[in-house]
Amino acid sequence: MADLIQDIRYAARQMAKNPSFTAVAGLTLALGIGATTTIFSVVDGILLSPLTFQEPQRLVRVWPDQAFSKSMLEEFRKEVPFLDGLSAYSHRSFTFSGEGEADPEELWGASVSWDYFDILGAAPALGRGFMPEDEEPGHGMVVILDDGLWSRRFGGDPDVLGKRVYVGDEDGALRTVVGVMPEGYRSLHDSWHLWVPFQIDPTNFPDYKGTASLRFLGRIGGSTTVETADARFHEVAQRLTGDLEFITDEERAAAGVQPLREALLGDVSLRLLILLGSVGLVLLLACINVANLLLARGQG
Repeated sequence: MADLIQDIRYAARQMAKNPSFTAVAGLTLALGIGATTTIFSVVDGILLSPLTFQEPQRLVRVWPDQAFSKSMLEEFRKEVPFLDGLSAYSHRSFTFSGEGEADPEELWGASVSWDYFDILGAAPALGRGFMPEDEEPGHGMVVILDDGLWSRRFGGDPDVLGKRVYVGDEDGALRTVVGVMPEGYRSLHDSWHLWVPFQIDPTNFPDYKGTASLRFLGRIGGSTTVETADARFHEVAQRLTGDLEFITDEERAAAGVQPLREALLGDVSLRLLILLGSVGLVLLLACINVANLLLARGQG
């Protein structure tokens, strides 16, 4: 320890004698280390951190680039026994406020089928998930909150269950809080803060068949592989959508399933890895520059 302290004092004296050299070397290293650390944090959060779902390797996006109607969800559910379940969701914006509160805010969330959280293998830390009857017309005026929204708007009050909140969407009505997701839960999209169940009414043609805004999510069951599920779903899609004119032959040829992580990231993963490699080169150049400065100073 005595030698270490002596070395530190000596280094500090030398740095103080050469402030210009110290500043240039410090800024050069700070630039390389700072950029590399920042990009690695992004890569770690997006690519390396596991999805917070049960057995995420068995989750797939179904026909990732295609939007579906509620009627197609019911049709496909009957034809995909190789999946343990088929759920649907739609990304949406909501106006949220507590009952009687005067400070509403715009939030992103999702309208989902009742089995959405069951397919993901996720469950609320407080309360319950959605139930089949929540999809029935006239029922299901409920909402599930994420931990951040619960903490921010309700102070983490465990008595939030049963409270009425205003969730402004096309229904524009009060909903009852029935669940709160656990702390650290990462949804399919980080911007989502609440979930509501959609309702399936076959008599409402525009909503049931006329609107294609849903994305499908499934879980591969048993010993089925992604490749097998992809091939089998392709066959089902050809049969069920063969007479639908709004789906082109090119879109129909792309029917299949894709691992959820790949579907969510797309080509972002490759771009992030290229960016990480680039900042790694910046760090390498910074080290080389500092080494050259030390060599020049040592020679002097």
